[in-house]
Amino acid sequence: DFGSALAIELRRAPPPDARDSLRFKFRNGTHEDFRTIHVFKHHEDIPLTEFIYRLEVYTPTPLPASTSLTFLPCKS
Repeated sequence: DFGSALAIELRRAPPPDARDSLRFKFRNGTHEDFRTIHVFKHHEDIPLTEFIYRLEVYTPTPLPASTSLTFLPCKS
């Protein structure tokens, strides 16, 4: 089975922090469960603001102003 999937979870930290963070999970045909992927050498969920900053730093050319991140809600 050569299918694969990448899931990006938008998570909210509990108060008092209450910042949004991202968790990346990957699954391919050789594993039954999703595995958490650590992006930008983060060993936990990465704060959304830090993720956006790092994307801007590592992107070779500026993203067009019309580019936006769209998150779709998922059912728990």
